[in-house]
Amino acid sequence: VWEMIFPLSAGASLVIASEEQKKDIQTIAQLIQKHKITTLHFVPSLLNLFMNSPDAALYQSIRQIITGGEL
Repeated sequence: VWEMIFPLSAGASLVIASEEQKKDIQTIAQLIQKHKITTLHFVPSLLNLFMNSPDAALYQSIRQIITGGEL
């Protein structure tokens, strides 16, 4: 829940990927570019996929990445 409360309490917009969108790194990349997302919250396995994506260097809007949730 805190992942939603913090940005909203700071006046930020919140983009939530659907379950289907979360399964495709290209769709996530499109969301980042479309909405100029600055902060991401990924589980470690998704962060690994994202960081190894050949397009990862293109997302200049990103300022911070928060990760956690998997064992």
